[in-house]
Amino acid sequence: MPEIVERAVPAAACAALQAAGVDPVLARVFAARGVAVADELDLRGDHLLPPESMHGLADMARQVADAIGTSRRLLIVGDYDCDGATACAVGVLGLRAFGAGQGAGSWTGNNVPPSYPARASRTAGESPAATGQPRTAASLTGRPQPS
Repeated sequence: MPEIVERAVPAAACAALQAAGVDPVLARVFAARGVAVADELDLRGDHLLPPESMHGLADMARQVADAIGTSRRLLIVGDYDCDGATACAVGVLGLRAFGAGQGAGSWTGNNVPPSYPARASRTAGESPAATGQPRTAASLTGRPQPS
């Protein structure tokens, strides 16, 4: 039977979360994972930085729009945990919704394949190893990629 190990919990963060109305059990879980104040749990997003403050965003948007407009192949690289896989899926679906990959395409029928690095031999996220040798679903399943 697995052993349950209690994590050390910052008492001040746990108390602050409880004082803000967070359930005591959830306050302990959040505090153990680094959440210090209830504002960090706000899902509305109005405290996020404006998109235009992100360095290089306009240039990246132009490059993606040009790639879609000229039917170039795009590669979404995700990692192997649940948030990385979800972000990869959302990115692929979003690019496809914007018209990416509508021309002659890859094994998926379009030019936006997902890629996940092999956990044992590659690092997570974008890296020369990941982008130089992408692992598509075809390579993960062992099925050959049709031309």
